[in-house]
Amino acid sequence: GTHNTKDYWLTGGGSVGEIKYFGALESHKTDGFDEKITSDLQSALDLGLGTSASLAPGSVNLERKNLDARLELAYKNLKLRAGAQIRDDLGDGAGTLTLAENNNFASDRLNVDLTYENKEFTDNLAIKIQTSYLQTSQEVNGNLLLFQPGAVILDPMFGPVGPFPDGVIGNPEVKERHTRFNFSSFYTGIDRHEIGVGTGYYHGDLYEVKETKNFGRDPTTGLPLAPGAPMVDVTDTPYVFLTEGKRENSYVFLQDVWRFSNDWELTAGVRYDHYSDFGDTVNPRLALVWSTTRNLTTKFLYGEAFRAPSFAQQRAINNLSVQGNSDLDPEELKSYEIAFDYRPGHDLVFNLNMFHYEW
Repeated sequence: GTHNTKDYWLTGGGSVGEIKYFGALESHKTDGFDEKITSDLQSALDLGLGTSASLAPGSVNLERKNLDARLELAYKNLKLRAGAQIRDDLGDGAGTLTLAENNNFASDRLNVDLTYENKEFTDNLAIKIQTSYLQTSQEVNGNLLLFQPGAVILDPMFGPVGPFPDGVIGNPEVKERHTRFNFSSFYTGIDRHEIGVGTGYYHGDLYEVKETKNFGRDPTTGLPLAPGAPMVDVTDTPYVFLTEGKRENSYVFLQDVWRFSNDWELTAGVRYDHYSDFGDTVNPRLALVWSTTRNLTTKFLYGEAFRAPSFAQQRAINNLSVQGNSDLDPEELKSYEIAFDYRPGHDLVFNLNMFHYEW
């Protein structure tokens, strides 16, 4: 295909007795499209510092090799799923900090989860239990060139530093593992109500951080590395780009779907989360549904949500592209929405949604 893209895939499924199975395997390789970047960060530094290190104008680097595998097994109320996403020769797009010719990464994502779901556990009671595991990694193939040979950089501590005859090189590598357990149950034994409850636990572990680089401080002496100095290993020192660490999260939610009239239904829910690193957050959701006419449904929606800061947003240090903040609170969002669903016939549907979000 276009951009020297090649795809091969194989899928298959079936059953043996009460066991059902499905699998998929796909290989993908591409050079990626070659959009031109007319100027980059190095272009601005060249202009301000009198250097000429930028490769711009130049092409983005979107080459990649993917290998994806999926397996699913189902037996009665049990379902086991596993997957692998293997990435190699993964280009750095428009550059990690500036355009570069040969920067690329490798990355693996391995996951497995086991789910038990019984919609008729007892009369009017459905339950779902799930446990899952995810492991991820990021590795650098060769050296990762942050700034080109001849570059002068603006160090936040030392001001202009350089020129660097071999360029500014930093090879950040990380490995993480994430474990989750979730339980939810829905009860319909109360007239006009469907009550849901749930709880869960999450444990994230940024368990391995490695880095070699030729800028910053020498971990042996604590003194600044001179431009042109050989690569040093700052793994397990205060000069690494990211600190290792763990995070735990536990949550509980309660929800009620109340059909209080033939034409009206109210869904109300609230979720409480506790995080080991930044504390607590409470988020409600409301949805009022009105069967306005035979053909028109109107919905009034309100919700609150959050996104916890990532490991990098909290723990990045000694990093030229981003600095973390251990005191970050979660990103919060409030949403207001009204929606109309009009169906004049079986073959025609009109939808109109008006919404307002606040981050």
